Amino acid sequence: MNRKTFGILILVFLLITGCSAKKEKIVFLETPPETNVQEKEEFKNTLKIGVETLALGDFVSSDIWSYNESDDYVSGLIHHMDVVQTDFSGDFVVNNSVVESFNSAVNDDGTLTLSFKIKKGLKYSDGSAITAKDFVFKVMLLSSPQLRLMGANANYGEYIDGFKEFNNAETNKFRGIHLVDDTSFSVKVSKEYVDFFVLSNINFSPMKVSYWLGDESDMKDSGDGVYFTGPFHDMFKYSKDNINDKGKLIMPSMGLTEKNTFDSFKSRFDEKRFDVSMPSSGPYKLVSFDRKTGEIVLEINKNFPGDFSGEKPAIEKVIVRPSKKETFFEELKSGEIDLFKGVSEKGEVEKYMKDLENNSLDLDYVSYTDTNHDKLVFQCDYGPTRFVEVRQAIAHLIDKDEFIEKNRGGFASRIDGPYIESMWDYRQTEIELQKKLNYYAYSLEDAVVLIEKAGYILNKEGARFESGTDDIRYRKNQDGKLEPLIIKCAFESNSDVTDTLIEILKDSPDISAVGMKIEHELMSSDELYLYASRTGEDAKYKSPKFNMISLRSNLSNTYLPKNRFTTDTSELEKGINITHLLDESLDKKARNASKFNFSDKEKYKKAWMDYVVRWNEVLPEITLSSDMSFDFFNSKLKDYKVTSFSGSAMEIIHSSIED
Repeated sequence: MNRKTFGILILVFLLITGCSAKKEKIVFLETPPETNVQEKEEFKNTLKIGVETLALGDFVSSDIWSYNESDDYVSGLIHHMDVVQTDFSGDFVVNNSVVESFNSAVNDDGTLTLSFKIKKGLKYSDGSAITAKDFVFKVMLLSSPQLRLMGANANYGEYIDGFKEFNNAETNKFRGIHLVDDTSFSVKVSKEYVDFFVLSNINFSPMKVSYWLGDESDMKDSGDGVYFTGPFHDMFKYSKDNINDKGKLIMPSMGLTEKNTFDSFKSRFDEKRFDVSMPSSGPYKLVSFDRKTGEIVLEINKNFPGDFSGEKPAIEKVIVRPSKKETFFEELKSGEIDLFKGVSEKGEVEKYMKDLENNSLDLDYVSYTDTNHDKLVFQCDYGPTRFVEVRQAIAHLIDKDEFIEKNRGGFASRIDGPYIESMWDYRQTEIELQKKLNYYAYSLEDAVVLIEKAGYILNKEGARFESGTDDIRYRKNQDGKLEPLIIKCAFESNSDVTDTLIEILKDSPDISAVGMKIEHELMSSDELYLYASRTGEDAKYKSPKFNMISLRSNLSNTYLPKNRFTTDTSELEKGINITHLLDESLDKKARNASKFNFSDKEKYKKAWMDYVVRWNEVLPEITLSSDMSFDFFNSKLKDYKVTSFSGSAMEIIHSSIED
């Protein structure tokens, strides 16, 4: 789960109008429809959640028309009837509260067909029936060329066979989706998306067709795929002519009637996505959104069938209201809010933790590992770091616990491999991995042994290196030249991580004691990546310059290494393997860990462990720590649980309030 810092990121798209490629800017409605304003009233079983970002009121789905983390949080509460859901461990599971039966079949062409039969009697919050068509409609609409031309990010079904042709308006049928009957549908996943985490792509959840399209448009399946009918379909002709010579979708030719239809649907969507009467399929339904105060009120949706575990909400009412990191703790103490999410700044966490320790406050907290993490990426084909022994020696000279204490005040999670602690893969194999991994404990003695094994046993005159007398170690290469043990580093400018690395590495007396020297340059994060990947137009990025580069990365719960450590020259030229380690065994094990079907869990876990163990041996990187975020809350909130991969619905559904 991404850190809930509730910062605003609004994506604004361009609408291409006409074959002349004339562009018109798409913007949000300046004044979205008025919403119901709930009378100020306190409820006995009410949870008041403080959010840092003022909501926009666009509660449809993340990244379709806009992105706002407060909107996204509320969206999770009102749209949570997916056929596949994520559990607290990050595993993807079929939602048995919704799905009657589920089947999968690998096709001869490498695609994968997944078939779902949903339960009868499912209902929206307004009491109307939910059928298979509603599940299919969401993916159809949010993949449609109509929505794309209206300025939305219509790539929802990009993993499905036939998406490109449908999304480009070349054909009116989405061939990879089939609507069998009122309770059954199937989806054919494109070959390139078929892997162990394929279920993570299956984003079918209900949207009410008539709410969005009205009564004159609908969907059908002719056997060749699902397609729209009525005015929504008839507003333009589907043809390969809708793609220009650069492969981009252009606005198809329209008559006056069709253009009016297009504009009418665009206005309708702009209205419907802000409407608090939007039917809910999730555990809660919208009651009101006060645009002036930013307060959102939700009540239990009594028609919600439960999540993947069968759990239904116990908290009757949820109020989401704006708060600030500067004031939220006082608001928690006064009872203005009951929960505040996503505090991660070192100084802030330390301050609030001390308040909890020093005062008898009726408050509590949970912490969870972030998917963001810091690491040092070696350039394994250049200078001293081309030797695995030198890479291992540097690992022995970095005290990760000291790094975490100095950089994050101890509020971070140590990582020792290509994973973060909350990943499903790691949690499933943690005990066995602990027996197999070298954790490179801080040790000058071990570092010296490895450095000398790499041949760095001489001083600058070519005589035997004497500790305490000589400064820098050298090795004699095959050409007879002496090579100094100087590690050239690239660090990010204006970074707390950089400050800590300089302190524990460059300025460390232990680095000098082993005969090593650290040099560094500061630059932007973008430049760090260009130097690591050796991409970019400027020639200076094409050749190796540094031995070790500090990078910040992100690992999702669907991460697969695939070709990340490729030895293929053509892939190396694309900057795929930024470590430039040409280890055929690691490349093979990384690819092998990425090929299993989602049902082969035991085989996948073994292959993933083999990959991690080999990574640990050859050490192309040193992973340092992943961030931790903290949610602070009133102690009346019970059973509140958060992980990196949980969402708002799971967190609230599985909680309760004790007065």
